Amino acid sequence: MTIKKIYKKRHFYFPKVKSFSANIDNTCIVSVVNDSFVKYYIIFVKSIIDHNPNFNFNWIIFHGKREGNCLSKESMHLMKKAYKNIIFKQINEDRYMKFQSQVPANLFAALFKFELFLLKGYSKVLCLDVDTLCMGDLSYLFDKDFTLAVSLGGGNYK
Repeated sequence: MTIKKIYKKRHFYFPKVKSFSANIDNTCIVSVVNDSFVKYYIIFVKSIIDHNPNFNFNWIIFHGKREGNCLSKESMHLMKKAYKNIIFKQINEDRYMKFQSQVPANLFAALFKFELFLLKGYSKVLCLDVDTLCMGDLSYLFDKDFTLAVSLGGGNYK
């Protein structure tokens, strides 16, 4: 079976699958959020919890301090009301400034995702974009250990 057929059949690609027991101590979620994406985060969290009532992981939110990358205290408060296990991590944007001319301004903060490779203490890190909806059970992502798992963009993957 070719990779193309796997994508068409499953909508996901999961190489090297083995069992995993995810919990709050060994698994975290990572997202990049700025003030303009807070409403998407809140809707996304609700959609996850609606379909996954036992969802209980640390959710690390990377954000900057410069205009367009920052999170206000009000935004942080709203996000914390939507999900209690949230951790805000302000990223040192200077690290990425050399790429500023190569990345559209509205996508600059996406570079902060590279910070997930510096996280310590977690065996599993799921990086999720918040401008989406969860349409079902995510337990497979937490019950299995993957070297890398990627979802195709777009479509309804029920």
